[in-house]
Amino acid sequence: MNISQKEPWLKGNVSHHARFYASWYGKRNANAIYAPGLDRFLLVDNFDLWLTMEVARILSSKIPTQIFLLAKDVPEFDNSNCLETTIIDKRKYVINGSNILTARQVPSLHVLVEPDSVANVGIPRDYQTGTHKEMLDNLRSYSLFVLRNIHAITIADSIKNITPFEDMIKTYLPDQVPDIKLPQDQSFSSRSIKNEIKAVLYQSLSVSEALDRIENIWYQHGYNLPEYRDMYYYYMGLETPVRLKEQQVDRNYFTPRAV
Repeated sequence: MNISQKEPWLKGNVSHHARFYASWYGKRNANAIYAPGLDRFLLVDNFDLWLTMEVARILSSKIPTQIFLLAKDVPEFDNSNCLETTIIDKRKYVINGSNILTARQVPSLHVLVEPDSVANVGIPRDYQTGTHKEMLDNLRSYSLFVLRNIHAITIADSIKNITPFEDMIKTYLPDQVPDIKLPQDQSFSSRSIKNEIKAVLYQSLSVSEALDRIENIWYQHGYNLPEYRDMYYYYMGLETPVRLKEQQVDRNYFTPRAV
């Protein structure tokens, strides 16, 4: 490959990819999940755009979602009023030929640039009272719960998981390692604690159901990882459940290795 501009990544200048990060715009709450079925934003976040994308994928099991990065001049809103905020001109956003209000694909990423691209128009009329209001409140609660979970498990796994061998080998050395089973973490799960929790978030119908199932995951598969477990609950903002604290831990049971 002929590089016409010699090694541009060494020049130190800001590249085109910078525009996909909130810090480029110097603003808060730049990562937003939009729900076409509600014609409102479901949540906003100030941290990692790609984690927000994963949250949108998880929530797509409940409601179609799309990701929007809010550029510098787009008016700011937060999680107290995002369900009152909509996109003004939705005709600009087309996915594989479908208008964004009718598209049902896996969440994709868009950038809102114009200062008049969003407006506060209130809670959708059909969701202001009765059971529909309760449904919307539950959806909002679950969405923020998933967001907190993805941050918490990503942080805990990044710090405490010292054996992410399977993902690394499959990604970086495909077809170069004998057909042996490699661990994804030090737990007793065949899929890793992180992936077990993400599956629960995708499948559960309520916060209480998800919390119960996540506690069972730690009880059954992660009882040898109390520090990892406690860090997850710490970043969730929760106390580690008593049942988990009382488990007996054999720290010598697991030795990181290919099995």
